[in-house]
Amino acid sequence: MEDDYEGRLHVVIEAPWEPDSETERKIREKLHGLTGKEILLNYQVNSDLMGGIVIRVGNTILDSSIQSQLERVQEKIVEGVM
Repeated sequence: MEDDYEGRLHVVIEAPWEPDSETERKIREKLHGLTGKEILLNYQVNSDLMGGIVIRVGNTILDSSIQSQLERVQEKIVEGVM
């Protein structure tokens, strides 16, 4: 893994929109601050998402989409009823 050796990290961002340059800069800076690596971003527009973003770093998925948040609320409601 040459990128690992060279301190680069490939990240896939899935969102319902194409980010503007300011949003991209903030995402890149935040991920760099967390990892200390140069961040190589790849955006995928997913019109099925209602909002929020899904970040994929290797096998790790950080899902802050509105859809996943609503699913967690639904699960809590079902748990409370049962």
